[in-house]
Amino acid sequence: MRNTFVFIAFLAIAVPCASQDLPDYSEKRNELNLGYFNAFELNAMGDLGIGYKRLGEKGAFRTGIGMDFGKYEDEHQSYQTNSSRYEVSPRIGYEFHQWL
Repeated sequence: MRNTFVFIAFLAIAVPCASQDLPDYSEKRNELNLGYFNAFELNAMGDLGIGYKRLGEKGAFRTGIGMDFGKYEDEHQSYQTNSSRYEVSPRIGYEFHQWL
């Protein structure tokens, strides 16, 4: 029983130490992402987008483009309305980093 307790205690100490050997986050200089963006319009559908992030010394430069399309059809007794739309929304920004 004592050997089992010592073994479990050793594993509890060794496993967290080994997990700290992961590479630093800043080693990944370029990132490409694909996402669904809906930050401020909580009751509406978001747009599908693709983005790029380039990491620098003090922050990261971000750029992306969002795409959205829709179709609207409405029928009344006297008239019919059909419309479609396609929207492209470019995004550009800078992400400031403060390492603690």
